[in-house]
Amino acid sequence: MLSQHENAKVMLEQAKQQFEGVGYRLGAADCLQSLGDIYKMLAQYEDAKVMLQQAKEIFEGVGHILGFAQCLQSLGDICMMLSQHEDAKMVLQQAKEQLEKVGSMLGAAQCLQSLGNICQTLNEYEDAKVLYQQAKEQFECIGARQNAAQCLQSLGDIYLELSQPEDAKVMFQQAQERFEGIGDRLGTGQCLFGLAIVFHSQGYLNQAKAEGEKAKDHFEAIQMPQQVADCVVMLQQLNEALAVAVETQAE
Repeated sequence: MLSQHENAKVMLEQAKQQFEGVGYRLGAADCLQSLGDIYKMLAQYEDAKVMLQQAKEIFEGVGHILGFAQCLQSLGDICMMLSQHEDAKMVLQQAKEQLEKVGSMLGAAQCLQSLGNICQTLNEYEDAKVLYQQAKEQFECIGARQNAAQCLQSLGDIYLELSQPEDAKVMFQQAQERFEGIGDRLGTGQCLFGLAIVFHSQGYLNQAKAEGEKAKDHFEAIQMPQQVADCVVMLQQLNEALAVAVETQAE
């Protein structure tokens, strides 16, 4: 995979130079944007920022609003990855407004989702809830089922943090159904794990164990060792709690 990215970088750099040689600025900007996205995927964020900033300036100069907005969106996501939350908020809000101008509902909804992620990270839960709800509705309008399910899952996580287990349960169950419908085993497993936490918090130990075991099976099937380990720890805690409950009843 790394060699594929390296080959792509070489070809894009060559193409950019050729476009610059004939004065085709839009073509050069497209190459810079693609290079930035590759560096972003490789977590080489500083290099990505340089490429995307250059592309953004060219797109802005030639009046290509969509390219300009997409670069803003990528730059906002990078700021988020670097925990530069206030910068990320500002850039993603700008990107959302520009994407709305050109009718890119998917891009605008993705910005809302990213803004929700930032607010959730900062424990600004009420703001995050509003943003996730708005993003979910937009994703549903355009049939982006996976993104909509992710928003529901995030809402479930927030309700857990707010100690609202019944609301969390509803969100996780809805998200789980959608993930299952599109064959997303990671998302399904995460929702099952969330449901296990909900049931555990409510004292429904057997239900929690059942959900935790299903989550573990999903994570094992897609080879996610860290998530499997989390499930094992939870199941050990549940088994201990169940043993205590049995002893208490015996007394």
